Amino acid sequence: MFDALLRIIKPDPDKFNVLNHGDLWCNNMMFQYNGDEKINEIMLVDFQMCMWTSPVIDLNYFLFSSVRGDLRMHEMNNLICYYYQHLTENLTLLGYGGMRPSLKDLHVDFIERQLYGFATTFSLLPICLMEKTDDASIDLMLDQGEAGNEFKRKMYNGAAYVEQMGSLLEYFYDMGAFDINGLGVQRALGVDCDDSLDLPMWLDRKFFEDVISRKLGEAPANERIIRSVHVELATKKGDNYASVLYRAKIDVQNQRTGSVESFSTIVKAPPKEPAEKISYLETSVRETQMYTDYIPAFEKMYRDKGVEVQFAPSCLKSCRGIPEDLLVLDDLTYSDNRMADRRAGLDLKHTELALGLLAKFHAASAVYVDRGHTLTEEFLGPKPVEGFRKMCKDIFQPILDDLIQDMANWDLEPDYYADLQKLARHMLDELAPMMAPRNDQFNVLIHGDLWTNNMLFKYGTNSSIPSVATLLDFQVCCWASPLVDLHNFLFSSVCAELMLTKLNYFLRFYQEHLAESLVLLGYTKRLPTLQQLHADFTDHLLYGFFSAMLMLPFVLVPDTEDASLGTMLEPGTDSWQRFLKKMFRNDQLRTHLKMLIPYFRVRGIPCQAK
Repeated sequence: MFDALLRIIKPDPDKFNVLNHGDLWCNNMMFQYNGDEKINEIMLVDFQMCMWTSPVIDLNYFLFSSVRGDLRMHEMNNLICYYYQHLTENLTLLGYGGMRPSLKDLHVDFIERQLYGFATTFSLLPICLMEKTDDASIDLMLDQGEAGNEFKRKMYNGAAYVEQMGSLLEYFYDMGAFDINGLGVQRALGVDCDDSLDLPMWLDRKFFEDVISRKLGEAPANERIIRSVHVELATKKGDNYASVLYRAKIDVQNQRTGSVESFSTIVKAPPKEPAEKISYLETSVRETQMYTDYIPAFEKMYRDKGVEVQFAPSCLKSCRGIPEDLLVLDDLTYSDNRMADRRAGLDLKHTELALGLLAKFHAASAVYVDRGHTLTEEFLGPKPVEGFRKMCKDIFQPILDDLIQDMANWDLEPDYYADLQKLARHMLDELAPMMAPRNDQFNVLIHGDLWTNNMLFKYGTNSSIPSVATLLDFQVCCWASPLVDLHNFLFSSVCAELMLTKLNYFLRFYQEHLAESLVLLGYTKRLPTLQQLHADFTDHLLYGFFSAMLMLPFVLVPDTEDASLGTMLEPGTDSWQRFLKKMFRNDQLRTHLKMLIPYFRVRGIPCQAK
């Protein structure tokens, strides 16, 4: 409330402002009366809190502290109009030539800053209405001990104050003053969160009622009650770009047994500001369908063969459009799962677990389609290709141009730098067709954004060796070559020591697990061979170069507040420039790229300038 009050008292340079008294109540004015007890004169006193802002600050403060309770609400509009008439008369008298508010403007401003009046009813009004007492003092009001508490209880429970607050609270509630943060709802959310976290209006206690049933199973009506919900951000800047992730920890009490069950969920919502700018990607449509349809079907295919595979966290709730495009997922970090260190890169065991799970995922999708199931248009044909092409133009091309410019100072061979400049002009256009399937190659449902932070690893107690991998974030899945995922992952997320030295081994490891899973699930077509995988890997090498040049910088960037989708969608802004500087002036990135550039060079990327 006090944060909101600080916002309210700031002057708006585009509106009418005055020097407010700042503490205008009945005890800061003196009246001179004639013999008939009629007022001759009025004079203000106590100018300790004057401030330059809208005149409605004084109006709210005065009207809700000092006007008689039986007159205040009935005469509110008349009193504001009376003030306005005298204001304009005196502005004219004094020859004021600036902008003047209309009476309507004054009423609008009064409403928009009514929280100041609302706060006055809690702070000053009880003092005004309190019965006289010898021990009343500012020291006693501020006292945090029993004497201070007793004084405040007496102040807030006075008969006159309680009576007036009944109608005042109704007035302010009807005027929307309870919605302090402008969330669009005045009811209490019923959740706990850090004061700095501005939660959306829909993220309240009621939102989780069906989540509990899905997580803990059905129960008789009223058998369970939610004891508490604590919400926090689930990721820090730089760990996630295309969504806002909230972690909600929920305690549920069984009314019959008295026992309390606790669990944690991840609420995945679109970013607040720039979501509409990437609506062409249809990320929420695809991810919702992945979590509700395809992933459960893929996991069932393995269960039917006696093999337990979990590709992703369980989906506990999905919403399309109302209140927003949302997913509520089981929080696997609650059971010893966590992300690996993106900047350190994955070691051999982590990489093997990721590739093994990816092979199973690809195999399940291939068999799913082989059995006659069809994917929706969001995953097929021109939509993914055109969406990727537009994303490259909006986000990656400006970054690539800036990177190439920065690489002029990297001591590269002059002819190679010229080749990079030439390639940068058309590289992203050549990439887009790789997001479409080719009839002469093996195709699968690719993850599309496979890097360290889109997977979790399960660890044993006091162990750094993972035993299970799980995939996250299925927003850009589409039907294409598995080499897109392999290039994306191997050239962004594997530690530098293994990225090239174990590359052939990683491809063999993936192919063997892919073939094994295809056979297990009953794939009826010819199995993709390791030799063909290597040939396709080379054929798609430009995607690996893209991953090294434009994904690896995001993986290795140090933590920064500028890391956000909003920053990426505003090329040239100060935050965009700061973020790119943080990415490119990074010794770790330079070390990686100076290792990778010769590899791509001798494999034909970029081709030599003619």
